[in-house]
Amino acid sequence: MGQCPGDEDGPAVENTEDEPTNGESDDGGRDGGEEEEMTAAQKKATRDGRMRWQITKRAQAIVGEGSKPPITPDELMDLIITPVITTYQKEEDMALSRVLRGFRNAGSWRAWARIVEKYIGLGEQGILEFCEASERFDADGELLERDLVISHTEAGNEIEYSFKVILQKIETIKFARGWNGLTGTGALTTKSNYNRQLFQRINSDDFAGLSPAAVNKKMEELSGEFEVFKRSRGELVTARNRLSFAYHNFGTAVLIDPFFNVPNLGAKRAKKFQSLLDTLIRLAEKSRERQRAEHLADLEEENRDALRGLVKCFLQDAG
Repeated sequence: MGQCPGDEDGPAVENTEDEPTNGESDDGGRDGGEEEEMTAAQKKATRDGRMRWQITKRAQAIVGEGSKPPITPDELMDLIITPVITTYQKEEDMALSRVLRGFRNAGSWRAWARIVEKYIGLGEQGILEFCEASERFDADGELLERDLVISHTEAGNEIEYSFKVILQKIETIKFARGWNGLTGTGALTTKSNYNRQLFQRINSDDFAGLSPAAVNKKMEELSGEFEVFKRSRGELVTARNRLSFAYHNFGTAVLIDPFFNVPNLGAKRAKKFQSLLDTLIRLAEKSRERQRAEHLADLEEENRDALRGLVKCFLQDAG
């Protein structure tokens, strides 16, 4: 499985939590003379081998945890309201095991409503308003309008742990698909012009009523701010691609689990997070080969039923 698009360019903070820091290998270390005789290439190969071993062990443990029963609705609400505070690595491992386990449906939307009412309040932006905005996109301006709707959602008080984050994930995955579809001759110019246009839309007060020549001059005046904006866009694209990659490999559970959101999948994820995903996918596929196809289909359908129940619960409340 290849790397998800954009991951190679996005900045990341290496997580060295489990890596030895004294230069020793897993077999007890080397004496100083032997270590000095190793070439730079040999040292790199040793480090890479150690990292692959660590990632494989993590993935094996995740697959083991992923064989447990599905997450119950109350367990999901507890996750949303009281996230587990732990290391980045453990947070990743726990989330990935959850999407392998899947999520149990509460039953009817009314059953979901009774559970949700105990935990979650709706945000400032109306749910129906968001859905209507999502349906208004035309083909020519789809990416730009979708990007702005996603950004508007991020400003809400309940962004990370409300129903709206599910909608935001869906919009983000659609955006990533469209963005990564911009390939071939002229694609870089198209993306560059897109970022320029989005910057002007976000800062519309600075560009209102200006002629094309005045817009160009204003862009020169704001060149520093525009460079910062472009760098932040690179980080954002990486996070969005990670979300899309996870959804296309793990399914509907990614839409439900609160870990998988754009702010959480950006620069703070270690570079080896993508390697973990690739390794986990390979191991999970082998594990699934030993399971009945009917069981896997039932698990995905249970996830979809849970998602539909949540969606209907909030739409009924919003209506």
